[in-house]
Amino acid sequence: MKRHILTVITLPVLLTACENPLPPVSCGPIDRMDIWPDGTLTRTACFTDPNGDVLTYTVSSNAPATASAVISGTNVTVTGGQTLGTATVTVTATDPGGLTGTEGFGVTTKAPMVLTASSCSASDGVVTIVGRATANFTLRGVEFVGVVGPNVNDVVLVGRDHKGDMSKNESYTITITGRPSRLQTGDRCYLGARWTSVEGHEDGGTAVAIGEIARNR
Repeated sequence: MKRHILTVITLPVLLTACENPLPPVSCGPIDRMDIWPDGTLTRTACFTDPNGDVLTYTVSSNAPATASAVISGTNVTVTGGQTLGTATVTVTATDPGGLTGTEGFGVTTKAPMVLTASSCSASDGVVTIVGRATANFTLRGVEFVGVVGPNVNDVVLVGRDHKGDMSKNESYTITITGRPSRLQTGDRCYLGARWTSVEGHEDGGTAVAIGEIARNR
């Protein structure tokens, strides 16, 4: 009688847990910003991935004419547009599986300065222009200029007011008095401002001419 020997071989079985794919998560809100036309400011985005995946980043603006944005790595550079107002800039983080996380922040584009002329008078050939300026940002090398003429393209100098620096939200009353080289019936007064930098960014001495007002007699 033959005996059969049964040999049992035990093979190890490795069980691998299935990973639960999760989307990237923002580290927290990104601070909003105020910016000026053609100005540039930078914010840093931060996302984590629960699965440890490498993330790629894109950025978009819902109002590019007000504020546009580009991203390099996690550094978001925003440029103020020519249309004043508020835009929302959104950063999107994407993992290799296409899952995304987003974080948005507000951007308000403002004129560097609000400038108004409140009065203009003349007596014995001497013109006095009074106005008010409010800085929306820290401005350096501020100078105000008053001129008079039949239109903005045909003016002569009344005088200048060398203010110097203005801090953010500072208001300043401007009084410019001078004897222009020419003064005619129907002339109008104009008040302008220029500065050398905004928030420490050199901007080539931007000049604005705002605040047209008829001359009081």
